[in-house]
Amino acid sequence: MSGRDEWPSEQTAVTRVDVLPGDERTILAALAIVGRASLSTEELAALVEVDDVRPLVADLERRGLLRRDEKRRLGIAGRLGADIRKLNGTLETADRLMGYVETLAQGGRLTAARLEDDAEAILGIAAWGAEVQQWARVLEFVKTVQASFALAERVHEQRVLLELGRTAASRLGDRTSELWCLRQLMHVADHVGDVAARVTYADAADALVPASRRAPAGRAVLSAALVVIAGSAGALAGYLVGHNSGGGTTTSVVTTTRGVTETITGNAATDTVTTTLPAQTVTSATTETVTATSTTLSISTLTVTTTAPIK
Repeated sequence: MSGRDEWPSEQTAVTRVDVLPGDERTILAALAIVGRASLSTEELAALVEVDDVRPLVADLERRGLLRRDEKRRLGIAGRLGADIRKLNGTLETADRLMGYVETLAQGGRLTAARLEDDAEAILGIAAWGAEVQQWARVLEFVKTVQASFALAERVHEQRVLLELGRTAASRLGDRTSELWCLRQLMHVADHVGDVAARVTYADAADALVPASRRAPAGRAVLSAALVVIAGSAGALAGYLVGHNSGGGTTTSVVTTTRGVTETITGNAATDTVTTTLPAQTVTSATTETVTATSTTLSISTLTVTTTAPIK
């Protein structure tokens, strides 16, 4: 008789789970929480606190309740997980699972190598918390683990986590945490060069700041402009250095940003961009300052004369 025939067919999957030993129910609950992701036998053993989880896993596999992926990691079979995710008893397992992952992160053991296997499962845990509206727990979880994703350069998954954290903070009415999530999201957008997303997050962050301390509406756009100006200046300097190879006295006009500063009432932020030029004699230097409301952008234009080729 196969494992699938051990229980009457009229029983639902959840009713079948009720007759299993406690540790086996915990294993199924953990796998239901991570959704389509998987966990290793070592992780399941740590979760149920047994030295050898293999007999439990073997029994669940015999019953047709588990599946294995190409790495032999374990997931839950069929639609059983969707039913188990809704059970009240799953909350306790979820808290233990979150605590296990948080301990790894706090101990520096949630490494890039580990995230190769566990990133999807961690996202599944956070998504489950949002699904059952455990907002405070989701926010705590995201704050604890997202830095590990950043260090491992898994920025797209970090972005998913931070979006979940932002939603949790919003639902809790926690503006401080929501602002923190938005600022982290701005860093992620900068890292991947997503200027549009950076502007969107900056505007959302500004909207959370009290009116008396809020930056001008155009701040985010101006910030994006700073990035473009700085990039253009560096490109121009690089072009002149790379293409002016003639002899004798050469006059070049180089525009670069030096000490670009955004001065915002009650919320000052400073960005500095440094450009290194070849040894040369500076014969003149002029500074043009463009002011927009309470934000100041300074651009220095240098006219350079050299007595040797620019290399």
